[in-house]
Amino acid sequence: MASILSHEIQLVSFFINNQEYAVDVMAVREIINITEITKSANSPAHVRGIINLRGSIVPVISLRNRFDHADLDDESSCCIAVMDLNGELTGFIIDEISDVIRVKRSEIQPPP
Repeated sequence: MASILSHEIQLVSFFINNQEYAVDVMAVREIINITEITKSANSPAHVRGIINLRGSIVPVISLRNRFDHADLDDESSCCIAVMDLNGELTGFIIDEISDVIRVKRSEIQPPP
């Protein structure tokens, strides 16, 4: 059974603009509701600003903007996926969390 599990990866899947994406479940620290985001000066359009997450300052990136999609008029159903990227916490605004899935490593396509 161990050899079967080593060929699989557990992923968190989510939607952005009706397109499904996934990341390694181990990179996701937590999923939180949209909260007040403090804008930061002189940052790219896809960087929404920062949030205070239990005393940690976390930059927040809009994946819709990063992938050149328009913002939603109502972001109340969106959430922030807080991920650990190279030891730094970063929040990503996503439209909707889908599921936690197991996928064979051989079935994973590289990002476009």
